[in-house]
Amino acid sequence: MINHINKKSLDILAGIMNQHVDNIFSQKLFWFTPDRSQKELDENNAVVIYIQTQGSYIEIVNDYIETEEYDEYPNFEVKRCNRMSEDTDYHQIVSNNINGTIEQISIVNDEFTTFYSDEINSIDIAIKITISGHDYYIIAWDAIQGNLSLIDKSIICKEDFWLIRSQISKFWINKDLDLRYFYRKEIPITDRL
Repeated sequence: MINHINKKSLDILAGIMNQHVDNIFSQKLFWFTPDRSQKELDENNAVVIYIQTQGSYIEIVNDYIETEEYDEYPNFEVKRCNRMSEDTDYHQIVSNNINGTIEQISIVNDEFTTFYSDEINSIDIAIKITISGHDYYIIAWDAIQGNLSLIDKSIICKEDFWLIRSQISKFWINKDLDLRYFYRKEIPITDRL
């Protein structure tokens, strides 16, 4: 298995289990507009995602890894910080209006076989957070270098979101559009520690 979330990051995420989330923010490019359903996935992507908890923020970035063979893999970096980045000429902080109690955090894996062998490898591709009964996925892409997507599972299947579902299918060939594929390899964070 290829682990692309280190123990320090896992410890930080485990430390916010059962805490109240005041909001989740995304740092997006300055031209982002709120009509997310009609935009392609890369126009909805975030550079940084912040989870606001009791008196601090959890910062999540995709510091993707490029190997010597030029393979690219997502890589979650998670930090605790006292504040979010400021708006700039290039980026803005966007509120996702998500709050509630964190009930579960899981790491989602994707399995693949290499071109030159039948060996099955597994790679971390998403963090699933269940907040007051709602599932949210923070997806780290390798196809869109360094970007993250925050997906609300309860709305991704709605008719208006067909464009984003199409993009997910494009980047993850043969994956179910409603994200049911994720259920196959979700590992609760406590099992990864």
